[in-house]
Amino acid sequence: MKNRWWLAVLASVVVGSATLAAVPAPAAADGACDGTKEKPCPLQVWMRNNLGAALANGVNEDLAKSFEKAAALNPDPSWATKPDGTGWVDITKAGAKAARAGDTAGAKAACKACHDPDKGWKDAYKKSFRLRPIP
Repeated sequence: MKNRWWLAVLASVVVGSATLAAVPAPAAADGACDGTKEKPCPLQVWMRNNLGAALANGVNEDLAKSFEKAAALNPDPSWATKPDGTGWVDITKAGAKAARAGDTAGAKAACKACHDPDKGWKDAYKKSFRLRPIP
């Protein structure tokens, strides 16, 4: 009987550990995020849970709504629009429009445009707003 009790305890520990390992890490509230999967930053978590999930699920209306929410997350008014269409809001509105039209390639292009190291906003955001909480 003792052996079965320990087996039950061991099984509980294994199942509990596996469950905790499967739960995505929340963004670090204490500023300890580093942009990795283990220590994601607030916008990184939001992007994965909203844009990434909607894109992976192929639900264009959810993707469009997530792009529109991303437009509202613009942290700096000077980033919103640019004459060449590369502003934060410009890109997210283009992504929403593409998603609503069922244009997955266009939606992905919007993601890529924002993450572009030369014209996008990812690096600038990380430099100035990495720890910014997401409402």
